[in-house]
Amino acid sequence: VITILYNLWKIYKNENELINYSQQASQYAISKSRFLANMSHEIRTPLNSVIGFSEQLGQGSLTDQQAEQVNAIRSSSVMLLDVVNDILDFSKYETGKVSFDKINFIPFDSINEVFNSITIQASKKGIAFKNEISFKGNIGFSGDSLRLKQVVMNLLSNAIKFTDKGSVTLKADVVNISKKSALLKIQIIDTGIGIAAEDVDMIFDEFAQVYYSSTKIKQKGTGLGLAICKKIVEFQGGQIGVTSEIGKGSTFSFEIPYETSSVDS
Repeated sequence: VITILYNLWKIYKNENELINYSQQASQYAISKSRFLANMSHEIRTPLNSVIGFSEQLGQGSLTDQQAEQVNAIRSSSVMLLDVVNDILDFSKYETGKVSFDKINFIPFDSINEVFNSITIQASKKGIAFKNEISFKGNIGFSGDSLRLKQVVMNLLSNAIKFTDKGSVTLKADVVNISKKSALLKIQIIDTGIGIAAEDVDMIFDEFAQVYYSSTKIKQKGTGLGLAICKKIVEFQGGQIGVTSEIGKGSTFSFEIPYETSSVDS
């Protein structure tokens, strides 16, 4: 009897310790997110000032060396601002303090807008940039078009960044679920350097950095871009994934369900 009571006491004690540890871990995650959000807010204001003043300074009469230095200041500030914005965005998603708009939009136009805005990046690298949208512009959705654009922009930018030859292809399709809902399916296919099998499982983790030993390329940035994409997609009831092979390229795909809406003529 004593042995049974002792074992029950140990089980009870261990359970309480696990509960306390879980609560501490949860509180730590919330505190970390709040700190990152507050820090990002505080840094953004002076950064915007640096970017603005460097642009004004660059319009003055400068020597070639001074113009180069001012341009370096502005470029570095913009890069740092992008990092801060990524951290701020991720903090919002991690704490759940984010809301999605529900307004009517035309997915054909939204996807094309992103594609056209990033075409110049592909042309600078001399790679083919293909747009294969299989649905027409008379389909309307009710949802957050800006979040959709953010995901497409991020995936296309990554594909171009890691593709030195060949092509990057955007494929989009709509599958009807019911009379009032449809599934938007998008694929970003590249012929780039690819992702190793051991890295595929962690590619969507926060702060994930992939080192490409064959090309000595290390992913630049915070490593939050794909993590943010994953949260945007999943918060809307969708799914995102990747298939890849080193030296043969990658295919990032995601799907998001939307309510259908009428398109204004």
